[in-house]
Amino acid sequence: MTTDFEQEQTHLTTIYQQLTATLAAINDAQSQNHQAGNTIKAQITGEAKLNFDSYADNLDTFAALETINKEIDMLNLKTDSLLARKDETLRLLEQPYFAKITLTFPEEIDSEDFYLGSASYTNQDGEPVIFDWRSPIADVYYQR
Repeated sequence: MTTDFEQEQTHLTTIYQQLTATLAAINDAQSQNHQAGNTIKAQITGEAKLNFDSYADNLDTFAALETINKEIDMLNLKTDSLLARKDETLRLLEQPYFAKITLTFPEEIDSEDFYLGSASYTNQDGEPVIFDWRSPIADVYYQR
């Protein structure tokens, strides 16, 4: 039979492994995003020729520039999102959570554990593992 401490240590080890895997996936995605940026740069120099000889050429030039601008905007959004996720993951690696709440809901036999941290974290299966300290479930912790 394992003690509460051993169970919590196992849980913390599992969370740390998941966070480390998430960080590696984010780093891979950032690398792919960087490569996509380089591709867009090459595309700009190769495809976007400024041609204002006629009205039709003007429209084609502006359409090509608009397409490139949209690709750059999408790349920037993805970069910002990855940076935010990486910052949260690094913060959670330092201290994944600071509190555990065990609740038994009405008409249920088993209790459920909720871990509160400085940011929320969802594992690869899409299950919430750590809840942000500002989430509604955290109110239980602060009202006790």
